[in-house]
Amino acid sequence: MKAVTPLIATSILILIVISLISLLMYQTPSLVNTEVSSLSSQYLELSTNNGVHIEFIAHAINGSSHYIYLYNYGWTPAIISNIYINDSLEINDFTIFVDTIENEASTLEPKKISIIKINYTGSMNSITLILNHIIKLRWIINES
Repeated sequence: MKAVTPLIATSILILIVISLISLLMYQTPSLVNTEVSSLSSQYLELSTNNGVHIEFIAHAINGSSHYIYLYNYGWTPAIISNIYINDSLEINDFTIFVDTIENEASTLEPKKISIIKINYTGSMNSITLILNHIIKLRWIINES
């Protein structure tokens, strides 16, 4: 009978610890999701008001050029105001193409794949686009 009491006490202690961890895990995502949903709702509001919704598709390197593939789910063209590489280097030497590398364009067209060719030989860790002087989009680039 003496061995049963420590076993019950240990079981109760384990249940209490698991309950506390579960409660903590249940509360933590809601704190994180509040921040993410707030940022998402701000972007959604800006994109809805401007008719622009850009998604990153891919990044490729060919020689001294980087190619950024994007898709505009919106209903209006997006004008690229600025491009920054690695958060600080402003890029002025870029060309926009729509659907294929032969179709040069001046905007990111709605419902189409856009390709941004950036003439830059250095390493690219992130790219930031400022669209229509309002919308700021930033993506982390994993070069391999």
